[in-house]
Amino acid sequence: MARSRRRAAAQPRRLRRLAAHLHGAPIGARDGHQPEQLELTVADGPLTAEQRQAYERDGYLICRSFFPRAAMAPLHEHYLEICRDPLTKVKGPDARVSSLVRDINVVDGSHDLGDLGLEYGVIKMNGFVGLGGEDEVFCGFARDEKLLRYIEQFVGSDELDTFSEMYVCKPPGLDELDTTRHPLHQDLFYMPRGERDSEGRLSAERHGYAPGCTARNGVVCAYTAVLKATTENGALVCIPASHRRGLRRHSYPTPGQNADPSGAPWEASSGGKNNIGYFGVQDVTDEEMATIVPFTLDPGDVSAAPSFSLFCAAS
Repeated sequence: MARSRRRAAAQPRRLRRLAAHLHGAPIGARDGHQPEQLELTVADGPLTAEQRQAYERDGYLICRSFFPRAAMAPLHEHYLEICRDPLTKVKGPDARVSSLVRDINVVDGSHDLGDLGLEYGVIKMNGFVGLGGEDEVFCGFARDEKLLRYIEQFVGSDELDTFSEMYVCKPPGLDELDTTRHPLHQDLFYMPRGERDSEGRLSAERHGYAPGCTARNGVVCAYTAVLKATTENGALVCIPASHRRGLRRHSYPTPGQNADPSGAPWEASSGGKNNIGYFGVQDVTDEEMATIVPFTLDPGDVSAAPSFSLFCAAS
């Protein structure tokens, strides 16, 4: 896993936090003023008060023009290089990434790529570390100093690790059966954190959140738009405030289930197929579906969400 350990640079911040605890004052207090207590971020960091409040309220935050647009193109070119030479760059002894995921219709032969490049059958790349070590391009990007300062404020720690590193790029031509869609889901479902009941749900209750919500649990789901993301090409969508309902039951989608923001019946549009691990929340209501917000992003924009938030990619 790609890791970042920045203990030395964090000493001044730790001293400020220690002083705040010793004096009985909340972190960020100034001249006796008691700041609003927010669960999902800490006060020390570059996020403004308005941004922290929006993240707490909505369960997501979009930071526009976070990275220069020009810095995104090399990332995509590197991804395409990997897709076009998987035997060397994924399976070889010098590989620097873990795996490429192909759509089920490409794997079973239902979709013929014809003369198209191999990248047109790949829907995502997992892991920025392979048999030969770390991928310098993607791991270097993940360790960007500006990005890490924001991540520290979301997770409440300066000792950071990654649970899942992905490059998601769903190519055109696979949308006829819509199997590239990952249904509305919560990322926490895939993370081995917290005590679970027999159905996989967390049981803790805290500060007005539904059972299963432990508020700031040391996880943030951060996505950077490398290419322009719109509702026409599969941008992320999110149900606001869904992070307050706790971890919900997931399964492969069933006919008639509210799993896709397009409103299309799942079974009819997917041909009854599902990519491995593309689970969705079972009990999404029509009222929730009506509140969906698309993350329309330009290259270099960054979106962040708690691991409880309910989201997916638009068809």
